[in-house]
Amino acid sequence: MISFTVIGIPKGEARARARRAGPHARIYKPTDGPDANWRADVQTAALEHRQPGPPLHGPVAVWMAFNMPRPKGHYRTGKHAGQVKPGAPLHHDKKPDTDNLAKLVLDVLTGCGYWQDDCQVTQLLITKDWAEVGSCTVEIRPL
Repeated sequence: MISFTVIGIPKGEARARARRAGPHARIYKPTDGPDANWRADVQTAALEHRQPGPPLHGPVAVWMAFNMPRPKGHYRTGKHAGQVKPGAPLHHDKKPDTDNLAKLVLDVLTGCGYWQDDCQVTQLLITKDWAEVGSCTVEIRPL
């Protein structure tokens, strides 16, 4: 099993953009979008934990836990400042979408040589919750 954590605010995969080029449209993926720094952070952590040898062959299970930093409104004030309000939600049900978060991480792991193609991921569990600090924990298990 391979496991690592990336500290930072998770970002989703940027969508492809289109622009006009005369009578044609050109489709491109922004390389300097809001996900660029997060992508670099994930890549750095993935390469640090990459085991030497060939990529994994066969089916792979991947677990990703995304922790989004809580907004100020989730915290109490006054003498209880810094404590989470009793009614503050546990699960993050806002943007970015869970599938876009996972897509970026899977693309980075493919590029880092963890496997030949992300179609090898046959089991994928993703959680997205509120936490004190933004992060993403990744676990990879060959099946």
